[in-house]
Amino acid sequence: MDKNTAKEYAPHLKCSRKDIGRYIIFHDNIEWVERVVNQLSSGQLISHKREYYVYTGIVHDKKVTVVSTGMGAPSTALALDELTMIGAEKFFKIGTCGSLQDDLNHGDVIIPVGAVRHEGTTKTYVGSDFPAVPSYTLVRKIEESLNDAQITPRFGIVWSTDGYHSVMAQPDLFEYWSTKGVLGVEMECSSLFVTGYLRKVDVAAVVVVNRSYNQIRELMKGGGNWYNEKDRVDTSVEKVIDVVLRVIRKDE
Repeated sequence: MDKNTAKEYAPHLKCSRKDIGRYIIFHDNIEWVERVVNQLSSGQLISHKREYYVYTGIVHDKKVTVVSTGMGAPSTALALDELTMIGAEKFFKIGTCGSLQDDLNHGDVIIPVGAVRHEGTTKTYVGSDFPAVPSYTLVRKIEESLNDAQITPRFGIVWSTDGYHSVMAQPDLFEYWSTKGVLGVEMECSSLFVTGYLRKVDVAAVVVVNRSYNQIRELMKGGGNWYNEKDRVDTSVEKVIDVVLRVIRKDE
């Protein structure tokens, strides 16, 4: 399946080539997708099927499509595959992650430059030795836009995993990747990076820390608070949305 293979309809996303833009913004949470759409001109719901809500609007005369993917690698890969087949070219993933480093706290911004492929989806695309890396050009543009917004991101590797509560029950895994310098744990970046590279489209991600490593340790012990510092996290996500829209406005 090549991006140059002409398709007109995405069956799982229920949208057509004419419905979408070259630019795609992914978020796993429909609440945040709707917040992005509120910043577009003429934003409208194109389709809804299962976890996928597809909206399209305008940013500075550019057609932009915003998609809720739900959580995890399989739904992210499927969405990228189908949107690429009907003409999408540049993908931005906005999301959250748990910190694996004590100096990364709620609201801090990470630009992943690689991802640990600890999920099963990408293994159906290519061997496990293949790296999961974003598009350098998009990463640089996001970095420049963050600098303009006076936000200092951290660059590094994230750990993409399929499990959630099952993984939270394995503190040794968290400690292992923490000691290797991995910045955070999330569920979609490796899928985005591998499928994007194989489909020959540009992909990048920006993630906001929504749980500190100390909070994760407490949660694994049965204590802690799932929603600690939510306002701070939400403020950072809103800034990241502005940054990504700025990149799209300035893109040629």
